[in-house]
Amino acid sequence: MERIFGKKTKYYLEKLRKVIRQLSERLIPKYIRAGFFWNLVKAPH
Repeated sequence: MERIFGKKTKYYLEKLRKVIRQLSERLIPKYIRAGFFWNLVKAPH
């Protein structure tokens, strides 16, 4: 019983890690672009 639970937990942790990695890969560049854009807007001309 414990072994099955351990395998399931490992499996879900792997899935969660993959999802988090995908989210960060998708969101971080968006935030970098937004920050870059705001820096351009706020920069004194």
